[in-house]
Amino acid sequence: MAVEHDPEDSVTKRSVAKVLLVDDNAIVREVFRASLESAGYGVATLDSALRLNQAIRDEAPDLILLDISMPALSGDKAAAFVRQRRFGSDIPILLFSDQDEDKLARIASACGASGFVRKSPDHSGLLAAISRHLVLRVTGGEADSEEVPGL
Repeated sequence: MAVEHDPEDSVTKRSVAKVLLVDDNAIVREVFRASLESAGYGVATLDSALRLNQAIRDEAPDLILLDISMPALSGDKAAAFVRQRRFGSDIPILLFSDQDEDKLARIASACGASGFVRKSPDHSGLLAAISRHLVLRVTGGEADSEEVPGL
């Protein structure tokens, strides 16, 4: 049974912000899941962008972290699809890749993603970007605080 999105179940109502991590690599999913959970985030994972729309409905994420290079449906195409839909179009989407920053910036802009984060062994940049985008979502565009996981 699919879980319906409850508008009252948002980052401002929950005690922990939820990140939906979409990556076809199981090791990447587990490493970054552990990092996000240790930073205080709730995390749901998905191994393919093909089920992204259903996962948005079931998980009601506050932010989507989306790998670009996946078989069947690339992350940038999935992001563009989400942006065209009524449901979930307001959720921040960060593209997640090891590609160079200039290329990531172009891809993110073209598909309507909120931003991008490079995959790196140092997760501080990832955590800062997630925090910044969650604050922007809650404040409607004004990011004064980097403290988000427990809001």
